[in-house]
Amino acid sequence: MNKKDQINKIKKQYKDYFTLAQKASVKGNSLLVIIEKNFNNYPNGANKLCSALYTQTIRLLQGVILLCKSGFDEEASILTRSLLENASYLLFISEKDHENRAELYQHSRALSSAQEVKEVKSMCPEGEKELDDKPYKKRERKALEYFRNKHGVDKTEKEIREKYTIKPRNASEQLKKEDVKEIFRIIYGIFYRPASSVTHAEAPLKFVRGKTNGICLKKFSSGNLTKMCLQTSTILVLCAIESLTEFLKINKNLNVDPIFRQLLDLFEK
Repeated sequence: MNKKDQINKIKKQYKDYFTLAQKASVKGNSLLVIIEKNFNNYPNGANKLCSALYTQTIRLLQGVILLCKSGFDEEASILTRSLLENASYLLFISEKDHENRAELYQHSRALSSAQEVKEVKSMCPEGEKELDDKPYKKRERKALEYFRNKHGVDKTEKEIREKYTIKPRNASEQLKKEDVKEIFRIIYGIFYRPASSVTHAEAPLKFVRGKTNGICLKKFSSGNLTKMCLQTSTILVLCAIESLTEFLKINKNLNVDPIFRQLLDLFEK
């Protein structure tokens, strides 16, 4: 089967999932328009941070849809994994205790960014202009001070990075709403590890397939991951819409329940 025929087959087989993902994208963009109009009126901190995270969430959903429609669902799984991590942070911050959670997130990311800059500088060729790391070092010092004030002045940088910074899965495990927490638990349990193997080039067998006379390279999707990518990214975006609408006190009723119900019907089938 050639690529065009295979893609048409995938689109037909998973038509309902493509439809629901597109509906979620439309709802998500409606909320994004409202947020964009009000963005400069939001106070600095959790409001603007969640708005930025939400923007990335919607863009990732659109990327997943485009890749799945083009026969690249293995690549779409990489974006879906990123969407999962992004949504974990977004729901964690927008659910409750917003400013404290935003501060924890920002200091955690400051330590991560500082480490990244150190690695970049260590690889800088001799004679090249080095990256100015002063802003990163300043944020790193503030982050370490923040964690030591909370957990003890004797904590080493390694301890802080390993035990006290917030990470995506850990963020999802701290969600208050049990039904939403369960959604994340299932997705992390079923989807995250296989998607990570593609992300980190640990699943080369996904890109070959068997034939009667041997094996050949798989240059486009067989469709095996299409359903998983579409349903996962759609659910996460719907959760993000609900949580952010409540947090930012947006009066427009985006009513994502019908899409949730249709997805549930598909699961039951």
